[in-house]
Amino acid sequence: MAVLTGKRMKDSFYWFYFQFIMITCLIDLEPWEQVILSSILAVIFIMLVFTAYVFIPSHLHLHTHGSFFVSPLHYHMTCQF
Repeated sequence: MAVLTGKRMKDSFYWFYFQFIMITCLIDLEPWEQVILSSILAVIFIMLVFTAYVFIPSHLHLHTHGSFFVSPLHYHMTCQF
């Protein structure tokens, strides 16, 4: 695979951005509206990635170590009456 030069990388970025605004129909909006909606979508995406980064490892850890589901027998044995 060829190494992307600065101009090719810039052209690729513009092509992907153009595809993004075409798919999301942002092409029909004013430039300031495009910026606002693109910013909102970016914030939502960043929040989803952050949430996945924080919570998925802990859930996987609980699931793999058997603490995710507590059996009724285990609960009964640990209760102090």
